[in-house]
Order: sequence, then structure tokens, then C-alpha cells
Amino acid sequence: MKIAIVTFAAYGAGAQYTAQLANALAAEKQVAVLLPADADTSQFRQSVSLVKLPLPFNLIPAAFKTLSPGFMNLFLNTLDREQPHVVH
Repeated sequence: MKIAIVTFAAYGAGAQYTAQLANALAAEKQVAVLLPADADTSQFRQSVSLVKLPLPFNLIPAAFKTLSPGFMNLFLNTLDREQPHVVH
């Protein structure tokens, strides 16, 4: 089973939560994390696949960018390429 985790959190508590969740799941399953390109990835284990997306690291600008058709196509194509069974 492959799990995709999508996050806008690049730094701070949200990024720490995402890393801990991904690391724990990666002990048993294949995990890909879709995250902002400038995100701090130092806490992720090597077994976690990191897919960097062209998103601002601030939540509000990132949320607005996700509404653009160009980004939505990129995001959906990325999910198609990753072929996850579960998206969180």
C-alpha cells in the first residue's frame, strides 16, 4: 500500500507533525509526502519519498495558489504519477 501525505506546512509544528507521521507510516508502508519546495526536509527518513511542489511556504498564499488551474493540473498529475492508495 502506498500513502500520499499532502501538506502546506514548510516549517514549525505542522512540518514536524508531517515528518513524524510519514516516518512512522514508512516503517510499514510506502509513503510519499507532497510538500512546498522550500520545506525543511531534515526530519524525514530516507525511506520517505519527498515530492516538492512549487508552493509558497506561507499557508495563506499557498492556499490561494492551489486554486489556480495550472497548479491543480500539476497536483493531479503528481498524484497520478505517485499512484497512492490513500491520500492524507
